[in-house]
Amino acid sequence: MRCRTKSRWYWLLAGLVLAGCAREPAGTPSSDRGAAVSADTAVAEAVGQTYEATGVVRNITPSRDFIVIEHEAIPGFMDAMTMPFALHDTTLVAGIARGDRVRFDLIVENDRVYVRRIEKVRE
Repeated sequence: MRCRTKSRWYWLLAGLVLAGCAREPAGTPSSDRGAAVSADTAVAEAVGQTYEATGVVRNITPSRDFIVIEHEAIPGFMDAMTMPFALHDTTLVAGIARGDRVRFDLIVENDRVYVRRIEKVRE
């Protein structure tokens, strides 16, 4: 039961981060509002897409179902930030540790965003 509670918290955190990315700041001039609408449209258009990204692993949950990555900008989808991502399969992180630089595939589906492939990047 405890792992499920942690998973719910990570999903909640991920949802809040994504929701916060799409909001326009208070006092945004009306000329900038088109950019906020464009960001919402870009996220909606991202559904059903696969994005390749790179970043540094900051944490892996003990249950190995989430990974926190400080990632670079994902063109056409998301600015650079640190956030948790669900893992498609817990075996994906075998051999990956905190501090590793990684390249990963991010899948965006109707109600899910998750990592399907991840590999260390040699420095």
